[in-house]
Amino acid sequence: MSSLKFYKDYKNDQKLRDQFFEFTPKALYGADFKQWYLKGAWSNYYKPYSFGDGRQLVANVSFSTMELYLEGNPVKGIQLATVGTLPEYRNRGLSRQLMETVLEVCDAEAELVFLFANESVLDFYPKFGFKAVRECLFQTDILGIESSPCARQLDLNDKKDFELLRRMTGNRLPLTKVFGAHNYDHILLWHLIYYFGECIWYLEENDLIFIAEADGNTWHLFDILSTDSFSFKTVLPNILPQGTDRMVCHFTPDLLDMDFQILACEMESPLFVRGDFPLKELTFKFPALAQT
Repeated sequence: MSSLKFYKDYKNDQKLRDQFFEFTPKALYGADFKQWYLKGAWSNYYKPYSFGDGRQLVANVSFSTMELYLEGNPVKGIQLATVGTLPEYRNRGLSRQLMETVLEVCDAEAELVFLFANESVLDFYPKFGFKAVRECLFQTDILGIESSPCARQLDLNDKKDFELLRRMTGNRLPLTKVFGAHNYDHILLWHLIYYFGECIWYLEENDLIFIAEADGNTWHLFDILSTDSFSFKTVLPNILPQGTDRMVCHFTPDLLDMDFQILACEMESPLFVRGDFPLKELTFKFPALAQT
C-alpha cells in the first residue's frame, strides 16, 4: 500500500492519461475513454482521482462538476463516475480511500452529490451516505400523427457534422427543470461516440439535433439539442419515424408541450443520492445521456 501514489486531475499529463486509457477497460468492463479524449470531449468538468503503482493506475474514482436544475432552481452538483479497481488490487480499501477523498471535495463544492451504480456495487455506496432513489421513464401515445421525417442523419466522422454537434451541445437549452443538467456535453459526447453514433439526426429547418432510435413501433427519445425555443408538437411530424405509435422519453419531458404518462420500470443503473433529495420517487428521469 505504501508503494502506491495518488494522482488527481491529470488530463494534461500524457503518461498518466495513457495509463488511464489502459486502466478503464481492465477495471470497468471494457470501458474506453481514448477516442473520447482524441475527439476533444474530455473537458475540465471531468476529474479523475487515482492510485498508481508506478507502472499503471490501479484504482480510480472520477467526478463531473455539473450545473443542475432541480425543481426549477439552479444547483451546484457533482456526479461520481468511473469507480473501479484492477482485479489484483481489490479488497485493499483503495476505492474507499478514494471515495473519502473525493467526497471531501464534493462537500466543499457541491449542493448535491449523486451517481448511477451497477448491480455489483449496490451495497458499497450506502456506506458513504448515499441512498437509492427510483426513477421512471415517460411515454405518450402518438397514434394519428402523420409523420413525414426529413431530418438528416449526422456522421461523427464527418468534420462538419461533428463541429455542428459540438456547437449545439455547448449552447443547448434545457429540456427539463425538474432534475436536469446544463453543462454535460462531455458526458453526452461519450455516449454518442461509443453507443449512439447511429442515432443522431439534424433538422436543419429548425436547427435542432435529436438523439433517438426506433424499436418496433416504439420511438425512444433520448435528447434534443436546440439553441432556440421550439414547439415540440410542431417539429414532431418532421422527426418521427413512420410506423411508430408510442414514444418513450429518457428524460423528464416537463418542457415539451405534450402530455406524458409515467412508465414505471427498473433502471439498469439505479440512481443514488447523497443526503436529502426533494423529489418523490417515480416523478422524474435524470437525462439518460447526462448520466455516467
